[in-house]
Amino acid sequence: MKSPMRAKGSCRYEIPKLAFAYHLLFGVCALSVEAEPSAPHESLAGCLLVAMPNMTDNRFAEAVILMLSHDAEHAMGVVINKTLQKLSLADLAAQLDIEPGPHSRGVPVHYGGPVQTNRGFVIHTTDYQGETGSKLDEGLAVTTHREIVRDLAVETPTLAPPGDFVFAVGYAGWGAGQLEEEVLANVWLHLPSARDLVFSKDLESIWDQAFERLGVSRAMFSSEWSMVRDANTPVN
Repeated sequence: MKSPMRAKGSCRYEIPKLAFAYHLLFGVCALSVEAEPSAPHESLAGCLLVAMPNMTDNRFAEAVILMLSHDAEHAMGVVINKTLQKLSLADLAAQLDIEPGPHSRGVPVHYGGPVQTNRGFVIHTTDYQGETGSKLDEGLAVTTHREIVRDLAVETPTLAPPGDFVFAVGYAGWGAGQLEEEVLANVWLHLPSARDLVFSKDLESIWDQAFERLGVSRAMFSSEWSMVRDANTPVN
């Protein structure tokens, strides 16, 4: 996993001037969600990665990552259950010379990952009528145009903002074969994306909810799980 920038614990660090511009931000990191790989490859694009409890990298402890792109050469995704301390949509809109409305002061900015933390991503529902980036599934898209930031932040937007969205800076990235190796090593589990998880306001519960949907609980990773007990006895 690419990790040029350390961001332990609460992610308290200064975000460089955000790179939202008058064009798409991805550059060499262009999304390819719908592209067919040149060789057979099981893509996790559009899925959720769930960090196993034994994750040793604090930046991804109990992380749930929405995968934006995955092919034989690279993979990238955005953490959906961690936010940056003392940083709001209003702060980042101001960096882009956008006059933020009062409502934007209460909109958190997510820690998308440790790679290129000057790049922004808006994960949103597909009801937004402006120019969008890549569609992840029938109800979910990712956009990096400056115009969507304006429509989200200003008091009187040009276009109605999407019904639900996550604003994140930075992303998690993997080189060729790295994610596949980590999945085989049981570093990550994965499941189909779900809008109620992606846009949940209860960030602390997203990781547990993802495991529940996989039929797994924290207790199963405890050494006590292997002990013989009555089927109705709860495991703490």
